[in-house]
Amino acid sequence: MAFTFREFLRGMWAAWGLFLVILLVCLIVLPIVLGGGAGVVVFVVYGMMYGGAISVVTMAVFSPAAWVLGWCLRRVRARSAHLVAFAMLGTVIGLIVGVVLAGGSAGPSSTAVSLAFAGASAIAVALGWRFTTNRALAEDDPGPKVGMDAAFDDHPLGA
Repeated sequence: MAFTFREFLRGMWAAWGLFLVILLVCLIVLPIVLGGGAGVVVFVVYGMMYGGAISVVTMAVFSPAAWVLGWCLRRVRARSAHLVAFAMLGTVIGLIVGVVLAGGSAGPSSTAVSLAFAGASAIAVALGWRFTTNRALAEDDPGPKVGMDAAFDDHPLGA
């Protein structure tokens, strides 16, 4: 499945936007799960502020890996293979960022943050890829044929 640079950029921005939405949900759920909802507002405010900035840097650093992965998969027709590959890329990116942000500590909250980043990143990258390919395939589809073209193409002797 060949792709253009415009489609790559669309997928990159779609994945980033989806990541921010997933991050927001995680920032609301994590403090509740980890023991008390009193910190939800603090988690959301600081998490979105820092998470947004960090995610932009992460996107800039790791988007070349997504480009290379897409280039390597350009001759693979199975969309499921692409989806799994991009989800795995998102998982690796999320784990790297989560470990870096946790500072290498092994406490339960740092593990939860690392896993949240990995999950959010995997889902965002996979859904960003899917959104982009669906849009690209829809733009490439000329639509249903009407009139004489449709009658000729459906005819058993038609070319």
